Amino acid sequence: MVEHLVKACALVDGMKEIILIGFYQIHMFSAFIDSMVRKYNISVRYLQEYTSLGTAGGIYHFRDQIRVGDPEAVFLMNGDVCGEFALKEMLDFHRSLPNNKLITIMATEATRNQSSNYGCIVEDKDTHEVLHYVEKPQTFISSTINCGVYLFKTDLFVDVGEIFRRRHNEMMAHTGGGSQDLPIHNGMNGVSNGDNTHECISLEEDVLMPLSQTKNVFVFKTCQEWWSQLKTAGSAIYANRNYLKLYRKTN
Repeated sequence: MVEHLVKACALVDGMKEIILIGFYQIHMFSAFIDSMVRKYNISVRYLQEYTSLGTAGGIYHFRDQIRVGDPEAVFLMNGDVCGEFALKEMLDFHRSLPNNKLITIMATEATRNQSSNYGCIVEDKDTHEVLHYVEKPQTFISSTINCGVYLFKTDLFVDVGEIFRRRHNEMMAHTGGGSQDLPIHNGMNGVSNGDNTHECISLEEDVLMPLSQTKNVFVFKTCQEWWSQLKTAGSAIYANRNYLKLYRKTN
């Protein structure tokens, strides 16, 4: 599963490095990473979270390492998504947007019934701005769903940092502690002591939902033939069939 993501990223012109972030022990990925470096001739690293930090908490924790070299933009891909990822087209689309762009979400169309299982996007059809975003809504919002693939400027870390500090301050106020009691991590590996629930940040719920009101979030409708998320054994069969079809076409 992860190699498909690595391959898609390695095919993008100008891609400098691929970073894998997770809570698995680093030794579990050592042989795999060595293989990916040789196969795709690109730098691949694994950064281990000290605790599960959520879909935005992990990138914020390692923000200093991600920002090394001052990248133009950063692709972020959830590890459980599969598809024929149109990353080159997504990058071209992102570059064509106005300067206020902060993050671009890859999206696809689902059925009305399927959409409630995903993040749903309401889009301005003319500007492609995200007007409204709801993660797994209780009622029908839109058939345009989040693919779990993003392209963002590193300025996004400022917004995630504000969420982090607000969570931290709320926790300190609730426990009666001072703001100096729990440091903000500087993006390096570390051992956690105490309650770090304020560092577990959801990109979808904590970041995208409020940011969708700022006109800084855009949506890229992918033209890929298929997309799926692996949550069950059955979904793996569907993804496997499509990856074999894609392999036949590209090889």
